[in-house]
Amino acid sequence: MLPVLSQAIGLQRFEVQDPVRQSRIAAQMWYPSDSPEQTLRVGSFSLQVAVNGRPLEGRRPLLLISHGNGGNSLAHRDLADHLARAGFVVVTFTHPFDNHENQQALGTTLQSHDRPRELQRVLDHVLADPALSSRVDPQRIGAIGFSAGGYTVLASAAGDVQQARYDAYCSSQRDDPLTCKAYRERGFIQPVEPVLPVVADPRLKALVLMAPAGVFMLSDERLRQLQQPVLLYQATQDHLIREPFSVERLRKLLPNIRGDHRIEAGHFVFIAPCPSNLLAELAEICSDAPGIDRAAIHRRINNDVTLFFQQQLPPAP
Repeated sequence: MLPVLSQAIGLQRFEVQDPVRQSRIAAQMWYPSDSPEQTLRVGSFSLQVAVNGRPLEGRRPLLLISHGNGGNSLAHRDLADHLARAGFVVVTFTHPFDNHENQQALGTTLQSHDRPRELQRVLDHVLADPALSSRVDPQRIGAIGFSAGGYTVLASAAGDVQQARYDAYCSSQRDDPLTCKAYRERGFIQPVEPVLPVVADPRLKALVLMAPAGVFMLSDERLRQLQQPVLLYQATQDHLIREPFSVERLRKLLPNIRGDHRIEAGHFVFIAPCPSNLLAELAEICSDAPGIDRAAIHRRINNDVTLFFQQQLPPAP
């Protein structure tokens, strides 16, 4: 069964202050609207949205999306659009020290500890802001993450991130191309003070994990205790996520996997299809092997993710 999509969606931009780092987290909310849409150009991307449009009445499930290393809040724009048209409120945001313009976080605790805290800070802001919170049901909150964003979502739900696990993993898997590059250069993971503990957030009620990186940061015990329903994705041709330390480990430990999809493609297939002008400039991210139809894969993913959250975050009886 395909989800029923609404005719229009609104888009509202906002900023979240992070007093710990004195930084700003740029975010946007996608939501069902009855205002007319227009074409909004954002860099190379075209969005069909009603900017600051009037939201439809009612409180709706809230979903947060965390992008991967070097990404931004539009990396999964097609998924955010699809979910909002299906009746969800979606918040996408840019991690301030791990994005396409600033990758200061790589190989530091800004990545391992601050990324989950930033997701939780964005959620705090949405629930505290009267205009934003009036659109959402605080009892129906889910999160979606790709690559480092998958780690971000999982760590936000599980907590108990330990820097020692990062060092231990990279000392034994020094050639891990995604996670341990900075470790190979320095021989340790750099702490950025203050290193605040990652605390499990019980507000997250359902999780979607796409090619999650950094799973080794979480203990077997915490993963076995995680009761939230999970929709899991693995790219079978992924050259960046090292197994059996990631998805294969989660298959063994997570007790409530409701869907487990293997996509016959590479790591970056989960990023929204690129406009034609970026195909050459960002070939590694935007191009797929011959025979792989990223647009068709995303149509399936978008429908599957929507149905998952419709089932796992239903209205109260």
